[in-house]
Amino acid sequence: EITTANMVISPFTSTGNIGVARISSDGKWVAYSATDKSGESLWVRQVATNSAVQVTPPSNLAIVGVSFTPDGNYLYFTRRVNSGYGALFKVPSLGGTPQQVVFDVDSTASFSPDGKRMAYIRQDSLRDKSGLYLANMDGSGERALATHSMKAPFDLQFPAWSPDGKKIAVRVLEKAGSARAQVVIVDPNSGKETAVPAEAAEYSSSEAWMPDSENLIVSRRVPDSVARNDQLYLLSATTGQFMRITNDLNRYGDPSITADGKTMLVLNFAPRSSLYSLTAGKDQTLGAEQPLPVMNGDAQGHGGLAWTNTGQLIYTYYTAGRQRLAISEADGSQARDLQLSADGYVSGPAWCGASKIVFTLNSGAGNSVWEANVDGSGARQLTHGISDGPAVCTPDGKTVIFLSQLQGTSLLKKISPGSDDVAPLAPELGERSWTFIPAISPDGTLIAASTLRPDNTSSQIDIISVKDAKVAGIIVPPAGTFDITRNLLVGWMPDGRGIVYGVDDNGASNLYVQPIDKSLKAVGAPRQLTHFSSEEIWMFAWAPDGKRLVVARGRNSGDAVLLTHFHH
Repeated sequence: EITTANMVISPFTSTGNIGVARISSDGKWVAYSATDKSGESLWVRQVATNSAVQVTPPSNLAIVGVSFTPDGNYLYFTRRVNSGYGALFKVPSLGGTPQQVVFDVDSTASFSPDGKRMAYIRQDSLRDKSGLYLANMDGSGERALATHSMKAPFDLQFPAWSPDGKKIAVRVLEKAGSARAQVVIVDPNSGKETAVPAEAAEYSSSEAWMPDSENLIVSRRVPDSVARNDQLYLLSATTGQFMRITNDLNRYGDPSITADGKTMLVLNFAPRSSLYSLTAGKDQTLGAEQPLPVMNGDAQGHGGLAWTNTGQLIYTYYTAGRQRLAISEADGSQARDLQLSADGYVSGPAWCGASKIVFTLNSGAGNSVWEANVDGSGARQLTHGISDGPAVCTPDGKTVIFLSQLQGTSLLKKISPGSDDVAPLAPELGERSWTFIPAISPDGTLIAASTLRPDNTSSQIDIISVKDAKVAGIIVPPAGTFDITRNLLVGWMPDGRGIVYGVDDNGASNLYVQPIDKSLKAVGAPRQLTHFSSEEIWMFAWAPDGKRLVVARGRNSGDAVLLTHFHH
């Protein structure tokens, strides 16, 4: 039985750099990933003594999940090994040489109680297949237990094998690109799927079974709320009833529970970022960064950053689980809220025409692109897809370019404000790759968008004509630099003669510029534009006169938290 009357929530880490974490079934150990300027490493810490040991050395390859084997002797972790692909590795719990067990894995592994089999998820958009797979612990004997079309795929979160071994809990998205999902129980022998009779919800991370194999701990968006302070709930796999466990302004996720059900480990997430200004010289080199004194909430610019045509800054900020818009002068002074006449979680602001902005709004039913006056009034919905945005606008305000996620791909589309006529932009790209964060050229004629190359093992930047919707040029950054699974940033130099892109290296991200000629071909080698030694660049935007670059820099802050005295 769950009771919150005497529940105790206590911090387990305080470094703010935790990515994934799991507690062992006996409650004695916690495995977690930590990121610093050297990269991301895997650690194991003893709960009773706080003694920790590094299990794997730092690497720039992201760890997306970790789990203990039932006997606690090994850790299995999933790590991105190249663009678009992950692999499952195992390593002794107190350190050793990691061994690759299975290639092409998109989730963490979950284990049968006897420790003989494991379950994981693999997506294959090229073959329109989303699968829940079983295999032996050494990766042999792999078979697809259940498969779906990418039109309604499995959620790429931790599949949870129940303590009694009779159920595997997964989630199925309502539609590809949707934030809403249904919890489904899969029989590990027959593959039969049974939907939990609960409303579809926006879940933020994996689920974990209670010892009774009848109830799950889940993290989900609070119903009827546009905030993203996701809370912990108990979900009955039989009745579909939710019982709320936590009730505060923190954002919880990634629960794991000890075998006796008395201790739960979760992550507490919070974005962190600040705005900085760099002055551009005549030779396009940048001066030292200067922090901007904006004070609205936390994580300034984490979800978007743009200039108005009169030289003001519009940026997102985060507070109490919600992302809002603010506006300030170029030097960060006179910062104030931008009061939108539409309610929701706001991201991706962009200037549009003489006096409009466009932005992405999540009102609880998916993302859509909106426009508003620069003071926030007159907000109006432009698109009606289930996952549209971010968007950019041509300088004349006549065309809005946006991303629309559909059936496992991300398509570039365009629409004219005041019209419902949506047209594809370079539709051939959407059939083979994901596309992220379009950037419009200073003259409004071209779009730069990053994609996976046709072989799915490297990344490129496509330059697309707004007028005829065709690919006009392709920029391929040097191998091992630009990787859209790690950095989505793409933009233009103020004079339109260079493509700017982000590169992650040793725990810091920086901007590089690739000069291009009039035929949109690369000229010479790329040049490093910024020289930061720490943190990530979330967004960047050039001032209208090209004399100042503002960047939003920070990191996603994550810490592990222990919950006790909630179960008896």
